[in-house]
Amino acid sequence: MKTLFVSVIALGLIIMTSQAIPAPDQLPDFDKLWDYDHPAQTRAKFNDILPRAEVSGDNNYLNQILTQIARTYGLEGKFDSANAVLDSVQKQLPKEPNVGTVRYYLERGRTYRSSGDPQKAEPLFEKAFHLAHQLNADYYAIDAAHMVALAVKDQQKKREWSELGLKMAEESSDKRARSWKGPLSNNMGWDYFDSGDYNKALELFQQAYGSFKESGKEKQIDIARWTIARCLRALGRDDEALATQLDLLKKYQEDGTEDGYVYEELGELYLKRGDKEKATGYFAKAYNLLSTDKWLMENEPERMDRMKTLGGIQ
Repeated sequence: MKTLFVSVIALGLIIMTSQAIPAPDQLPDFDKLWDYDHPAQTRAKFNDILPRAEVSGDNNYLNQILTQIARTYGLEGKFDSANAVLDSVQKQLPKEPNVGTVRYYLERGRTYRSSGDPQKAEPLFEKAFHLAHQLNADYYAIDAAHMVALAVKDQQKKREWSELGLKMAEESSDKRARSWKGPLSNNMGWDYFDSGDYNKALELFQQAYGSFKESGKEKQIDIARWTIARCLRALGRDDEALATQLDLLKKYQEDGTEDGYVYEELGELYLKRGDKEKATGYFAKAYNLLSTDKWLMENEPERMDRMKTLGGIQ
């Protein structure tokens, strides 16, 4: 009887344990929880899942969610914390690379690049690309290609990696991988814009707009429209640019929101028209909103000073 009793207890423990450990296919798709504008809130959601990931026995899943926790720290500029999490992932990477391995190299590279060391990041992005390509993980291969393009200084190499990523996105059968078409077209557009080829830039910005329209993401669509209008101003097509920016302004007003970049462009457009009063008002609004952006203040001081001066702010 005692033996039977112990056996029943043991069986009960086995059942309880099996119920406590989620099967890999029962673990949530944590990538859907990402909110890049609010990394701390995203990290809290990831941390809620982490205990389940740790007991699941799915090392690949665990490593992937840890890399994304590291990324939330990186977005906040907490690079020591990001690297500490990635150090823990590095220690448990499998001998045979998997998606968790790819994402480790991606996030280590992003951390280096964001902390001001793109040269150290570049080979990590390239390694992530080649591993992802071997694993037929198109989404992450394209992500890696786009990060190499952001990290390299050589203009030709930058364009080659962007074009490679865009080609892969266009040809992939993976819907998620195809979602890279918009961001990559946008990035390439800015590359051509910065080199003064505004016609090619406009073509790529319009291509990005079409891709974002397909995805139905309103915020990206609005940004794409703003970008096209910015390019139109560079091409001297001011009436078209103004019509778009005013339409965006109306949309934001109806939503009860504001956009400093729209105000900035309206300031520039009215300045070109010689309407100093309107230009001053829009530049002032742009500065008051965008001066709260630490990155802009540190990385584009001349642009911010221009807004401040033209907005009549002492």
